[in-house]
Amino acid sequence: MAYLQFNIKADTISQCIDFDVFLPTLTGLPELEKPYRTLYLLTGYSGGSKETFTFLNVQLQALLHNIAVVVVAGNKSFYVDKPEWGENYGRFVGEELPEVTRKLLPLSNKCEDTYIGGISMGGFGALLNGMRYRETFGKIFAISPAISPKELAEKDGSPLYKEKIEQLFENSKSRNEEKDLKYVFFKNKGKGLPPICLRCGREDELVWEQNKEFLKMAEQYDLELDYRETHGMHDLTYWKEILPECFSFLNHDSKRG
Repeated sequence: MAYLQFNIKADTISQCIDFDVFLPTLTGLPELEKPYRTLYLLTGYSGGSKETFTFLNVQLQALLHNIAVVVVAGNKSFYVDKPEWGENYGRFVGEELPEVTRKLLPLSNKCEDTYIGGISMGGFGALLNGMRYRETFGKIFAISPAISPKELAEKDGSPLYKEKIEQLFENSKSRNEEKDLKYVFFKNKGKGLPPICLRCGREDELVWEQNKEFLKMAEQYDLELDYRETHGMHDLTYWKEILPECFSFLNHDSKRG
């Protein structure tokens, strides 16, 4: 397993940003066929990339499933575009990051070999940008995604800063609808959306109800959605337990919806 750390000046977010990469290669064993299939993994609201890949053992999953993994943190952005702030995290993960990493590393440029996934805030970002950039990403997975950040910010005990979320999702130079999962779904549902894997714990008081609503919408419009809920809360313990299922989903053959 090769572990690499990068720091680049990203034009889309007007700043330098770190990201971590795991390549599924082992010295002394037959090399995997290159270029590698790749997962772009988006972290949560308060979790950094190192916390995520350390606690969830991302390296092991990359090795077991022969998938390169690029782990990036979104700086509480929900991976949406906010051009008036000079912060276009949607374009960053959907355009610039794949372009840069493909130039630097032996990563496949094929849609069917390229995936996006995320946890909590990152799950929202993966769903949103996986649908927006459906020609880039062949599959999506989301673990405990915050389907509606504005609704979540209103809940008692929410970890989100309400004022920050209101500013992030208010009307802006970019169309506000493009930050709404339901709008993006309806806009793109007839254009061949990537298959989606969705996992959420039943005891997740923050987002379980939101996930059930998304499931109902997906079933109503025949979106290919691999959904399963088990016992679990909104925490690292549940995410570590469920992550192998998401990697297995990436390895299964499935058709676009």
